[in-house]
Amino acid sequence: AIRNNLESDVKLRVNKIIQSKDYTEFEKSDKNKVFSVVMACYNSEKYLDETIQSLIGQSFSFGSNIQLILVDDGSTDNTKEICLKYQNQYPDNIIYLYQENQGQGAARNLGLKYANGKYVNFLDSDDKFSKETFKNVLDFFKEHDGEIDFATVPICFFDAQDRPHPLNYKFEQNRVVNLMKDWDFIQLHANAGFFKRELFEKYQFATDLISSEDALMINKMLI
Repeated sequence: AIRNNLESDVKLRVNKIIQSKDYTEFEKSDKNKVFSVVMACYNSEKYLDETIQSLIGQSFSFGSNIQLILVDDGSTDNTKEICLKYQNQYPDNIIYLYQENQGQGAARNLGLKYANGKYVNFLDSDDKFSKETFKNVLDFFKEHDGEIDFATVPICFFDAQDRPHPLNYKFEQNRVVNLMKDWDFIQLHANAGFFKRELFEKYQFATDLISSEDALMINKMLI
């Protein structure tokens, strides 16, 4: 896995060098990642290590390709210490932000201000991705870039509930969905979505809802 990640890093940076006019342009390009993950955290110490490790362990190299923005929404446990531990290990990839408790929508909106990736995800602090997720999502965007503004992945519950999400029937095959035909392909969760960053020039998360602020925003996008 280390060798594969190193090869991916080298190939990506060589391509950036080739495509850059000068060192200044390369330096700017090198700071911007392919993906930004905005993670709202509130008293997340139980799962946060495992969640962040699922990003660091992606087959699509974390070091070169993924920016992680950790937004601490006023936690009172060890969430801050865990966040800072990883920020110290990956200072070029991880940003830590703190705000007094305002809710998940406000935390995600704050994190979006710092996102520099081409695509943005909102992984929850008690979730985790399988190892090939980012590679598979990027491959799908490359294949369908002119057709879609965001892509989604299936959800499986673990620990207390060990079962697939009831909406996983949408993922019997990889394809672009036409909502005029497949009107029952509901999308509710931003943690399973990967969005083109320019969408957030128009859309933000509602800050006056206790829950489902992501479902509201996503369905505004779809409409």
